[in-house]
Amino acid sequence: MGKIISLVAVVLLVVGVASVSTIFNKESIYSGEVIEDKTNPANFVPIPALGQKIYRSLIFKFWLIYPDNLSVKEFNKGDTTTIVFEDLEREEYFQIFVVPYNGSEISKERLAMDLPSGVIKDEIGVFINGVKGISFTSQDVKIGETREIWFINKGFLYEITVPLALDSWLSLILQNWYFMKI
Repeated sequence: MGKIISLVAVVLLVVGVASVSTIFNKESIYSGEVIEDKTNPANFVPIPALGQKIYRSLIFKFWLIYPDNLSVKEFNKGDTTTIVFEDLEREEYFQIFVVPYNGSEISKERLAMDLPSGVIKDEIGVFINGVKGISFTSQDVKIGETREIWFINKGFLYEITVPLALDSWLSLILQNWYFMKI
């Protein structure tokens, strides 16, 4: 029995190391990959439950169901868009920064451009509606410690930022992110 447990532990360790090495390499922090999401047929439209609203972006081709206490504001500057979801009274907020991006890997140069602190800790691989991404903690001058979730889909780099204290709250919201099949 002890040998079986040891063997399982070694296999899990090897799989874990192999998984991390496929996410990171010397030239990039992340290599994008889309896993076909069979749960969203072409005519799928998500329906928000009571207490929720839906954000639709025809430009970026996604829906996001979010709590109805949040207001949404969009800011466009050049070819970038920042979408802010916030309830200032409850101090709940997160933002999605979107920029056109050629390639399937997030380069260190892009990371340095968009993450001035350069702080990246606790990296883990994540999936947003079948799209592989990276989640990590960082530091922001205005917010303090943050949770960052970055991924690439259909020519756009998405960078989601939330105060670290709201990490679990955001995780629940991101379970309701759906890409349009257009």
